[in-house]
Amino acid sequence: MEIKKISYYDALGLLHDSIFLSLLFLAPSYILLKIKDAKFRDKLKRSINPRFNDKGIPLSTDIIIHSSSIGETKNAILFSEILHQKINEKTGKEIKIAHTVFTSIAAQTFQNTIPIPIPFYLNLTKFIPDRVKLLLFFESDFWPAYIIASKKHGAKVGVISGKMSEKSMLLHRTLTSSFIKELDFAFAISDKHAEMFRKLGIQKIFTSINMKKLIFIRQEPAKSEKKNKNKCVIGISTRGIKEVDFLLHTYNGYKKLCGNNITLFIAPRHNFEETKKLLSQRVKFTSISDIKGKIIQEGVILIDRYGYIDNILKICDLAFVGGSIEKIGGHNILEPISAGVPVVTGPNIWNIEEKDEMIKKGCLKIVSSPYEMVKLIITNNENMKKNAVKFREEQKKIVEKEIDKISDFITEVLQLSQNNNVRF
Repeated sequence: MEIKKISYYDALGLLHDSIFLSLLFLAPSYILLKIKDAKFRDKLKRSINPRFNDKGIPLSTDIIIHSSSIGETKNAILFSEILHQKINEKTGKEIKIAHTVFTSIAAQTFQNTIPIPIPFYLNLTKFIPDRVKLLLFFESDFWPAYIIASKKHGAKVGVISGKMSEKSMLLHRTLTSSFIKELDFAFAISDKHAEMFRKLGIQKIFTSINMKKLIFIRQEPAKSEKKNKNKCVIGISTRGIKEVDFLLHTYNGYKKLCGNNITLFIAPRHNFEETKKLLSQRVKFTSISDIKGKIIQEGVILIDRYGYIDNILKICDLAFVGGSIEKIGGHNILEPISAGVPVVTGPNIWNIEEKDEMIKKGCLKIVSSPYEMVKLIITNNENMKKNAVKFREEQKKIVEKEIDKISDFITEVLQLSQNNNVRF
């Protein structure tokens, strides 16, 4: 009887699936412990539902770009548009790019994305078309089985805007280093993150930039569409009761000092219903989902749907970015800055790489109380807005230069793939 040989990647993939399966046996006990928590049930549902769909990657795909959250996916799609244009200019070739995601929210928000199946190697080898030459992970959602399955198909695999904490590095080194080291290259957002990839044995590592800055290329500074003279403030990616309370105290504090000429928009990062319940107990408000026609510009307005922030920034004087009063580390401050809107945060912004530079350039202020934020709203003048626009223009030049470097590298990678009998 002839024994069929299996390839190196099949062996690695089967090893992965056996480890993954053994970890899944522990899941029921953990789920039983947490199932009473409504937030956990919602998160579990959002993780499971997208795995069961019949949406596949088009067979003509040359490059797959994978991301997870809404913010990552928004940037990944923008990156793919620019990459497509650059490669076309350099080679005259038309490449096909597909976007895969893990979270259900990203899949629902961006209709042209494809949720990945349960991330077993055997599932993903069937999911990936033979034609694919390159898989790019955006930021940090890199699945070991996805790496191995892509390599099995002859594709190169890399990371763009790569992030890795020391904690994640130690976890990968303990559980998945045999798979992660199969990455062909990584463009990390800083020297610190590059070092974490280096410790996992990845050979080609480049210090690059955070691709959240891509928004500086495509987003022009907002032209005001104000219908009145109200001060307009937006709270973006607010997290929990404490941050909503902070904004409401700011809103009420301003009204006591200056009257009713203020509009407050609140855009929670997640859990719209929790914020809606809180607001209903504290203040009269309007949900944006209930507004028909043009957005009203008075009172408190809850942004309870995704996709509205870009337009609302056009009327805002100031943006508060959440995850900074709660001890989370801060969320994306570049989105409002790219629209020419200066930013305010709380003190907990250790995750924001650009904070020191933006404070120095005068487009970011840190506050520790609603009173301090009220003072900023009252005294906020054109200087902070001018500083935000100037910072945007400086960053745009840096991003354009970096994109040229990355697109040159990826063009070479695709040509190498061609030499390895992968069509281009």
